[in-house]
Amino acid sequence: LKQEVEIFRNKLTHMLNFDIRFNIKNGDFENIWKFHDPETIDKWIVTSDKDNIEGMSKAHFQFSENKTGVFHGYLNTETVKDGFNRYAGYCNIRSPGNYESGFDVYDFDPFNTLLLKVRGDGRNYLLTIGQQKFYDVQNHDLYCYPLHTRGGPYWQTVMIPFSKFFLTSKGRLQDKQEPLNGSRVSNIGISCQDGFDGPFHLEIDSIALLYDSSQISEFDYETY
Repeated sequence: LKQEVEIFRNKLTHMLNFDIRFNIKNGDFENIWKFHDPETIDKWIVTSDKDNIEGMSKAHFQFSENKTGVFHGYLNTETVKDGFNRYAGYCNIRSPGNYESGFDVYDFDPFNTLLLKVRGDGRNYLLTIGQQKFYDVQNHDLYCYPLHTRGGPYWQTVMIPFSKFFLTSKGRLQDKQEPLNGSRVSNIGISCQDGFDGPFHLEIDSIALLYDSSQISEFDYETY
């Protein structure tokens, strides 16, 4: 009963927050993940090619002394000698589903931009957004966009419109593109898979949703 009451409370809070979004203005934002405590970080899922017996990369997502999340590890593009896998070299962190709110998915509407505060190592990472779809063959669909980090001691504030995310499936760009449905988001992820062997280090303070009134495009790529 206690768990059911907690789910109901979270669902009610979610619905009240959604009502506030109707009065959204340019520049308004909403934090969806702030990595200021170890409990939040522990909920995220960490994977690498080694976990799937496809390679030898290692990844970790840990709470830092700066009260931030640190995605770090070692990228290794060497493949396992099984005569099947031809490519290797990926590490990933992925958010959990939105189960605590009583819903399976995240509703990002009417926000139109992803806002991140990160401090990287100069590597290029990949942002991924999963979307709940009707057919099971679409379970591997991901919307992707690169995250370029500068390296050095300074934080970056990164703003990426949802219209910039392109559709992929199992790592392959799809010929038939379609825009992201922000009301059916299942997860957000960050991957290191730039093809360069060696250590990587990405510090993440927060991930938020932003409303930018100058972003009027629904999708920035051609659809045929």
